[in-house]
Amino acid sequence: MTDRTITPATATVPFAIRFILTVFEPLDALNRAWMCACTTPSSYLTIMTRDALPFTKSETFMYTTVGRSAIYFGFIEAVVLRVFGDVRLWRYMCAGILINDAIYCHAIAQAVGGWAVWLDVASWTRDDHMVFWSTWPLIIIRVRLLWVSD
Repeated sequence: MTDRTITPATATVPFAIRFILTVFEPLDALNRAWMCACTTPSSYLTIMTRDALPFTKSETFMYTTVGRSAIYFGFIEAVVLRVFGDVRLWRYMCAGILINDAIYCHAIAQAVGGWAVWLDVASWTRDDHMVFWSTWPLIIIRVRLLWVSD
């Protein structure tokens, strides 16, 4: 077995990226989980679908599931990335989260009627902008992290 040198994320990942991934985004995940599972799942549905779909209590379990996923990703970023500072692990975890991001982006397009509707930026609502600007910069940060040298 070969010795593997562990390169600390603190040595190669800029502070701003570490802060966003280990503090900002986990707090955002807690907020999403709280909104979906505990307080106002109807607000989450309104934001995601431009208020095009009615909320029914029988769907609440689905929003709890969405909230559960947010908690999981928040835990990975707030705890796992901090405890295990190996930049290789950070890259693997971010690659997995990027797969989830791709599915989430597709779901965003589905929620408003498909990619043709979503790509019509002129028709975006305030909520569409909020979803975009809270999603894509983080995706760019994770993609950037994949190319951090170790």
